[in-house]
Amino acid sequence: MIDKNAIEMLQQLAMDGNKNLVKDLVGLFIRETTPILKTMRTQVEQGDFVSAAKAAHHLKSSCANLGAYKMQEIAERIEKLKTNGTRDLLMPLVDALENEFQLAASELQKYMSL
Repeated sequence: MIDKNAIEMLQQLAMDGNKNLVKDLVGLFIRETTPILKTMRTQVEQGDFVSAAKAAHHLKSSCANLGAYKMQEIAERIEKLKTNGTRDLLMPLVDALENEFQLAASELQKYMSL
């Protein structure tokens, strides 16, 4: 789910400049995250855990900026397993990250019309 305080902070920043800041960031997050998750799933399936960890690292800050802290936490767990991970450990985390993204994206869509 989304921490509304993070969105409110972005809305405050938007008042000082880019009025579409929240809308732009949400749109970018939704557009970029879907292919990253797809690639991450393929990387884990192929045993390329280091690349999956890099993808997870890339997602962490975007998730934090938009208050998707559950996604950030899961991405961090994936990142930490880059050297000692297995498919059995990582696939459930990728599944959880994808599920959490669906919830977050649905909630963030509300901010696209502000």
